Amino acid sequence: MDTNSKNYKNTSGVYSVKNPQRIFVLLLLEAVVIAALVFLLVQYGKTFDAGFLMYAFIVFLVALFLFYVCKANFPGIVVDAENDKISFPGGGVSANSFLEYISPKFWIQPARRFEYQLSSISSVSPDVEVRTNVSKEGRVSRHVSYRVCISGSFGSAKISVDDDRKMQELTSLLVGLLDMGIPVSNR
Repeated sequence: MDTNSKNYKNTSGVYSVKNPQRIFVLLLLEAVVIAALVFLLVQYGKTFDAGFLMYAFIVFLVALFLFYVCKANFPGIVVDAENDKISFPGGGVSANSFLEYISPKFWIQPARRFEYQLSSISSVSPDVEVRTNVSKEGRVSRHVSYRVCISGSFGSAKISVDDDRKMQELTSLLVGLLDMGIPVSNR
């Protein structure tokens, strides 16, 4: 891993990979939602009818959810080799049973952090997803998602990162710490 990178921090066996682009976008989205809430309060605050209260409550819930999503994403992906733990923001943890799909915890997982033991990880692989959209005017747009897929006794999870370099860094760190060899070659 690149020890001179601003997004990488090593303090006695603790490795941290941060996603500043995601945090910036989340904070910007949070500011827009708070501005919408303030606008609703200033514009319609004098008339406390049912419609105003419903919209204000919905915007408040969205702002609260985004606050917890920012809080979960701020520490980044933390790999603590000394204490045998990996911690990361949610959003890509798969359900282990059908009942988990109807659990509220499953649906609010982007606002939570997950922590697992490193020794329980059985496989690590990089995952690049490219989505291409063609508009009616013929313009082509492309969106690339970079993830590191881990699986083990806890189930499976896809840890999202900002770019290819961070995906490769996290994959090589986990593979090196777990001493499992390269499971998937880079395509």
